[in-house]
Amino acid sequence: MRFPLLPTRRRRAAVRPCPLCIVHLDIAAESLTTLRQIVFRVAGDALRFVRAEAYQHNSRMRVALCLTEAAAGAVVDAVGRFLPDARLCRLAPITLTQTEGKTA
Repeated sequence: MRFPLLPTRRRRAAVRPCPLCIVHLDIAAESLTTLRQIVFRVAGDALRFVRAEAYQHNSRMRVALCLTEAAAGAVVDAVGRFLPDARLCRLAPITLTQTEGKTA
């Protein structure tokens, strides 16, 4: 009994990953759910993670959004439009070394 030959896989061209950045925001604690809804709706698959930390006796939140640089502008615009009390603290690009894959 002979087995049919399996089809050979074609090599795919190396895809360069989209550059990432971290957007740091300062928002009111009661706006966190609204912020998450806005970010998920606008960024979609471009969002990598969201980190939120409470401070000032849990009345304010520091939020870090890691997403692609292409989506960062749209997210910042949407947050500014729907959450006027939100403050953009910093927008920092993430650089990865190609040999190690670690943040530099």
